[in-house]
Amino acid sequence: MVGVNRRQFLFVLSSIAFLRSSLTDARAEYSGTIAALKRAYSNEIQAHLNYLAFADKAKTESYPGLAHFFVSFATSESVHARNFKVVLSGLGIHGWEPPKPEIKV
Repeated sequence: MVGVNRRQFLFVLSSIAFLRSSLTDARAEYSGTIAALKRAYSNEIQAHLNYLAFADKAKTESYPGLAHFFVSFATSESVHARNFKVVLSGLGIHGWEPPKPEIKV
């Protein structure tokens, strides 16, 4: 078993305390940025779901090429949404999901 001396323990403990306080400060300091990122994430999710709905509609109307086109766009939007979510997680925002959007085709 590896022993940890008092100095190492205090260093790790103070590092954890610093990281927790800096995350709290980041939320307060970047509240406008976080709000913009949440909006962007919501818009990307909305676009993703819309494109999937358009793809389903194209399939039912016998346009498989167009359906594939919309699925490609939906995939692109999901990548954008994932990137925004990663940035939000980096700023300490975890578990936040936008409200379910209404989709009209």
